[in-house]
Amino acid sequence: MSLVAVIAMSVGVLARSAPADGLDSASWIWSEGTGIARVFRNVFTNSAAATASVDVSADTHYVLKFDGRIVGRGPDLSVPDDWACRTYELPVSPGRHEIESVVYHGGSMPYGMPSYRAGFFLKGYGDFDAVLSTGKSQWRAADIKNVSYGGKSGGAFGVGLPNIVRGSSPELTELPEDAFGPVVVVREGLDEPSPYYHELPGWRLTKPKLPRQTSRVFHAPGVRFPISVPANGRREIVVALGDYYCAYPILSMSGGRGAVARLGWSESKRRLDNGQAYEDTFLPAGGASRFTTSRYRCGTVCRLCVETKDDPVEVLSLDFEESFYPLDLVGHFSCNDDTIDSVVRLCRRGLQMCAHEGVYDCPFYEQLVYIGDSRIQFLAQNAVSSDDCLQKRVLELFARSAGPDGIMPMNYPCTGPCSRSATYTLIYPLELRDFMMWHDDFAWLLRQLPALAATMEGIASFENADGLLENLPGWCFVDWAEWTPGGAHLGAGPEAGRLSCIENLLYVLALEAAGQVADAVGRSDLAAVYAARRQRVVDGVVSAFWSEETGAFADDCAHNRYSEHAQSLAIAAGMLDADRRTRCLSFLVGAHGLTRTSVYFSHYLFDAYGLAGRSDLILKRLDLWRDYVRKGYSTPLEMPEPSRSDCHGWGAHPLYHLATHVAGIRPDAPGFSRVRVAPQPAGLHNIDCRVPHPRGFVDVMLDFADDSVQGFVSLPDGVEGTFLFREVEMPLHSGTNRISRTLAAPIFPEAR
Repeated sequence: MSLVAVIAMSVGVLARSAPADGLDSASWIWSEGTGIARVFRNVFTNSAAATASVDVSADTHYVLKFDGRIVGRGPDLSVPDDWACRTYELPVSPGRHEIESVVYHGGSMPYGMPSYRAGFFLKGYGDFDAVLSTGKSQWRAADIKNVSYGGKSGGAFGVGLPNIVRGSSPELTELPEDAFGPVVVVREGLDEPSPYYHELPGWRLTKPKLPRQTSRVFHAPGVRFPISVPANGRREIVVALGDYYCAYPILSMSGGRGAVARLGWSESKRRLDNGQAYEDTFLPAGGASRFTTSRYRCGTVCRLCVETKDDPVEVLSLDFEESFYPLDLVGHFSCNDDTIDSVVRLCRRGLQMCAHEGVYDCPFYEQLVYIGDSRIQFLAQNAVSSDDCLQKRVLELFARSAGPDGIMPMNYPCTGPCSRSATYTLIYPLELRDFMMWHDDFAWLLRQLPALAATMEGIASFENADGLLENLPGWCFVDWAEWTPGGAHLGAGPEAGRLSCIENLLYVLALEAAGQVADAVGRSDLAAVYAARRQRVVDGVVSAFWSEETGAFADDCAHNRYSEHAQSLAIAAGMLDADRRTRCLSFLVGAHGLTRTSVYFSHYLFDAYGLAGRSDLILKRLDLWRDYVRKGYSTPLEMPEPSRSDCHGWGAHPLYHLATHVAGIRPDAPGFSRVRVAPQPAGLHNIDCRVPHPRGFVDVMLDFADDSVQGFVSLPDGVEGTFLFREVEMPLHSGTNRISRTLAAPIFPEAR
């Protein structure tokens, strides 16, 4: 029996439970038609005040309305065999009520929205089962033909094409009764759970795993309405939003039959002026018109251009309904250096704008979840938020994504172009280990062990006779770096997929992380297997890639190429003796001609700096982020200019390094059950940092002088730890600990 089979038997493969509360007793419905959307309507009368509890889902995207008011959107990020529904509690007074759902399917949908087939689902409970459940009650549907896809996308490719709307958007208008016709059942419900655990084809519905997205409406700043555009006229309005936003526009107009209104979004005014706008088109039909979009739009600036024909138009208002994951940013970092405080603000906004139903690489261009990106985003989240729901959801989805050889796609779910990547697959164990250290849900972690084992066994099948990974499949992405002098910025170095030091150092880290996860959930036997493999790979890497002459690791077996990437991973892996570690760090800091890390992989560089006690180098490399601030960016870029994306989630990682290396707050045991505080001020005079903890917060307020450190460290109830500063160590107890130390040697010199 294979190792994977043994693990699956011992922990139980995560299987679908029986339908909860008769969830599957409702049917999925649709209607005939040619439009890209349908409006489903159910009109009912209630005799007494009550609360109707309903579960709602759709394929691919819905907007739920109750008595004319939008009450929710969904579903959350899903794949057909783990399809999300959401529970809504609707206050029902005596009298007539109307529940509607606008469902979009087909056309140009975002790549990150997979589909089984078109359908709408609503399950009511109690007295509302027969009244509201699809397949049991009087639902009717209207075919929406006035919405289509097309227009300028501004370079965006993964988010679908812009909308073209004629008349009014179905979310914001009341359709006449004669627009509605019959529906058909496209999947029957189950009246009772099958004693044989039969499952219906298609969607496997699961209850909500994520909180609802944040929704807040605000008016277009700096613009006074109404705005009149005369017949055969043209008016252009530029709206500077003042920050980066992800929001649904809400445009209200009066008159203007035959007019064209184009609302373009861009990440910067410069890009807008260069024609790089994502532009929706709205065509009023005269009278009152209200427009929105099927998906939120993103950027820092909008331009509304209205051109009329014979009928003048009044632009009554332009509002925005902000939408993003309700990430509660309760952690903070501040110090006496205002430039660092500005970097923190920029990173926090970028982190928030990339968090929605998943953690997206970027909101404007792709809206896709990449496992390598998400690891860095989640580490940054851990520094400022105690939320673990989004991490669990993303990791659960990736657990379903691996092929028979254990290799995962870089991004998942995805209906468009997608690369398999062994290097990104090696990030998966690291991400589980991060969760293990920062959060304390070990029951959930145990359920991930089969997927982890399958991944590690699949990766192991690519070991050569020396135990090193060779001929890895897929796109072995490492970083957008200039791997050869004067060469293009490529995602993988010349050794990609062959025998690569960087790939094998990632394997060392992955084996270490997998072993720690296995040990934390009670599988010390499996941890021993991974530890033995790790040592073999370490020995092979040192033998093949260590250069005694340079005192560093080469990228290739011929020792022709060297990078910050390899030295960073070797230091972070803790695999070197003291002499080699010192030489490797010296080479990393002082050598010329190294391939330099870009924004993404600088996370691993910063980690190596911090683990080596050189946070002064972290603060110096923050000059890239300081430059973002100086140039007026609201969010971190994907890479140094010229950059494609002005809002990229992996660029938020300074939040993590400021908290864990500069302030020095880190988990010292699984579940954050112990805390280690080892600040590296690097010339800063004071640090005020709060990091969320499963039981509360870890607070650090410290002042530094040439030979002393003074202040307080507070730990949650029942949590203990250690304070370490320049080899001076003291125990920490729960509650407030006073820190007062005079040092024999000065602290780090000024970093800048």
